[in-house]
Amino acid sequence: MDAQNEEAFHFSLHRVGLEAWDSGYIVQNMSASPQEYFDSLPKVRRDRLVDLKARFEQVVSDTRLTMRYKMPTFEKGNHWACLGNQKHHISVYFCSEAIIAPVVANNPKLNCGKGCVRIRDTQDVPVEDLVDAFKRAMGVE
Repeated sequence: MDAQNEEAFHFSLHRVGLEAWDSGYIVQNMSASPQEYFDSLPKVRRDRLVDLKARFEQVVSDTRLTMRYKMPTFEKGNHWACLGNQKHHISVYFCSEAIIAPVVANNPKLNCGKGCVRIRDTQDVPVEDLVDAFKRAMGVE
């Protein structure tokens, strides 16, 4: 590949988020399995997400962990929740705003979207609130 084509190739990768940026965080992970996804993360994020994964598996043991939406996804029947690594935070995606409403109420400084909770590296992870939300998302509570 000549220099011009190589530059165009790297630009294309960057446009779709497949290239790591300066701090080493991967914007979009193309892992084949949940374990590969977790293994590819920087230590601080890997530790946080693996801890949440373990807690989720502990409270609702009959879920199936798959890769959907390019993220590790817990599935139980029609219920689902995803764990994700983004450019500036880790995210926990649930099915609806109603499921995360108590998390938002108890943690007003967290950046939350419609059905997702975003946690920056400098913020504490509200593990118990997320575990409760996970149970609701899986139809257990």
